[in-house]
Amino acid sequence: MRNSLAIGFLLRKPKNKENTNALVYVRITVNGRRCELALSRKWDPASWDSKKGKATGTKESARSLNNYLESVRIRICEVQRRSLEEQNFITLDIIKNGFLGREQNQRTLITVFEEHNEKVKSLIGKQYAKSTFNRYKICLTHVKNFMKSSYSLEDIPVNRIDYNFLTDFEYYLRSVRKCMNNSAIKYIWVY
Repeated sequence: MRNSLAIGFLLRKPKNKENTNALVYVRITVNGRRCELALSRKWDPASWDSKKGKATGTKESARSLNNYLESVRIRICEVQRRSLEEQNFITLDIIKNGFLGREQNQRTLITVFEEHNEKVKSLIGKQYAKSTFNRYKICLTHVKNFMKSSYSLEDIPVNRIDYNFLTDFEYYLRSVRKCMNNSAIKYIWVY
């Protein structure tokens, strides 16, 4: 999993308005995906260095805008640092929501799996056999070991699970756990 982040600033002129200041935007690019967010600031395009992404000049207004842009860059980098410490990866949504103050409590795979296992456990003898519950427990152990060995993660948000994650898990079951075809398919089906 890549963890690349790029931050840039640009101006966008309002539509249908001439001779007005342009809106200042921050462009955030994470792992090849990007978004642009308006920063509620306006600036004269004639006094803007598009290559450096900052205001030109020595007036107080230019210094003030450049200081503000640097504080935006620092806030975004702080969201990145926190995400890497807590989850060991970043996504565009994590950076964007963290910058906008909309950090979300994402459901994680292990948490969901453990909740599921508790429900199955409470239904032993009613809807499930004890052997089914044991199979779910073993599958959870395999998933934890797989994430630790392959991704160096303790847990992962559910929305980060993709086709590559599943094929890597299948390969782990067949190669490391030495599961035959039927067993590997059953663990993936449970999962």
